[in-house]
Amino acid sequence: MIIEKGKIVTMHYTLKDNTGKVLESTRNGKPYEFICGEGMIVPGLEKALIGLKPGDKKEVVVPPEEAYGDYQKDSVLKVHRDQLQGEDIAVGKEFRRIFSDGRSEVFKVKGFVDEWVYLDKNHPWAGKELHYEVEILDVRPRNI
Repeated sequence: MIIEKGKIVTMHYTLKDNTGKVLESTRNGKPYEFICGEGMIVPGLEKALIGLKPGDKKEVVVPPEEAYGDYQKDSVLKVHRDQLQGEDIAVGKEFRRIFSDGRSEVFKVKGFVDEWVYLDKNHPWAGKELHYEVEILDVRPRNI
């Protein structure tokens, strides 16, 4: 059975940045499972997996525009420290804010200048070319 829209895919993967640094891997743990065509993985990787079958291995390079998008400088916010009362504010710390309209966003503390905190809403891998090494373990119909 081959990978196509609606199929359940089980795979191992290792994700690296363009310097070869490992960002994420399932190799020493549980394989990753997703439904093809449901937006559960980045579009560039999903397109590259179409037509593969169990036992296939593939290296895939995904540009930012087919992964988490370009890094958006306007997604870095300058907020006064008083607005973050009750939050653990440290560089690299991530936290979720829920707004009055019900939407929420994840922010990462990027840095400080005096009483100002710089928060980054970009995905950590935004603007990065992603390098995947995948091994397809199983492909099956959704109805099983």
